[in-house]
Amino acid sequence: MIGQDGRPTYRQYFPIGTVEGGRQLFVNKPDDFLFVPADKAADFLFLVDASALPDLKALPAKIPGDSEAFVEAKRYGRVPLADKTIEALGPGEQVSVLRKKQVVDAAANSNPDVLKGRLIGQWDAVENGQNVVFTFNNAGTWTAELTVGGNPVKTGGTWKVVTGGAGGLTTENTTAKGQLKKFFTTFKDADHATMTDLATKGATQLTRKK
Repeated sequence: MIGQDGRPTYRQYFPIGTVEGGRQLFVNKPDDFLFVPADKAADFLFLVDASALPDLKALPAKIPGDSEAFVEAKRYGRVPLADKTIEALGPGEQVSVLRKKQVVDAAANSNPDVLKGRLIGQWDAVENGQNVVFTFNNAGTWTAELTVGGNPVKTGGTWKVVTGGAGGLTTENTTAKGQLKKFFTTFKDADHATMTDLATKGATQLTRKK
């Protein structure tokens, strides 16, 4: 950046963490050790002032050729960013940071995509004294099958993930008639979960159908 005196001014930024799968941030301190296999790489995330970069409303965007911005590692390796292209971040097989198992497990339990995958499938449940089989499909549809008065009844609609965190998964389930309900599902293990209606606080125990 150019200061008021016409001379270039600089500001130092440290990465706030590394990104896995193009979307999940692992926060790191500047002095944290990071281990990367020799044939792999890491995606570092920087938070910088808008004035330090070109207009990013549309990607890819190119950094001006006269930019003096650069990335530096260990005060020895310096890569100028002039004429570099900024592209949207996405998952890549080349990105792999070695992490402790506890960190990986905690991340999996807070990853919406992982939690969504756990919910997909068929589940046995009991609601209002009736045996129900819930089915959640990856395509975003759900069904509930039960027997009322000796007759089979099947309902359904669509579902989508709202948020996912260490505590569980929040979803919006819409019926074929357009009725919307929000549920919070926690997973005890791969075959047992609790689905709670956020409006009524009613909880339904789910057991994966074998």
